[in-house]
Amino acid sequence: MEAYPYLWNACEKFTDRFRAWMLKTLADMLLFLRSESVASVNPHREKDFLKLCDEVVQLGFERSWVDEMRQRVVGRDPKLDHARAKMSELLKRHDHLTEELDSIKTPIDELLKRHDHLAQELHDMKKELRSLNDFFDVPKKCFDFL
Repeated sequence: MEAYPYLWNACEKFTDRFRAWMLKTLADMLLFLRSESVASVNPHREKDFLKLCDEVVQLGFERSWVDEMRQRVVGRDPKLDHARAKMSELLKRHDHLTEELDSIKTPIDELLKRHDHLAQELHDMKKELRSLNDFFDVPKKCFDFL
């Protein structure tokens, strides 16, 4: 409180017990701010936080500071929520497509290997046929001069 004395509009006339209650409520609010983010706050938690903000102000903390903290939690942009939903939808679609591609990748790889093997066999057969053809053509060529 020494670093931010303007936050606490407390008077010396308050009892230690009341000041402890004030500080505990402030600590609850700060803990909420530390552990939650705009994206993680659901409507129920937001309602709890707003009650906590009201209580902190009623206990004597500076309203402008509390309002600034309140804006961090409730000052969401509806476009941001829409963008998050769209991003989530796209990520699910990406995962689905990735799974689908992975499922056909193996058969495609196997087909490519099979294709390469058959192409090599065909090439070898053509070489052998040329060789045999040349063998049969040799006698004809030998008698071509006649």
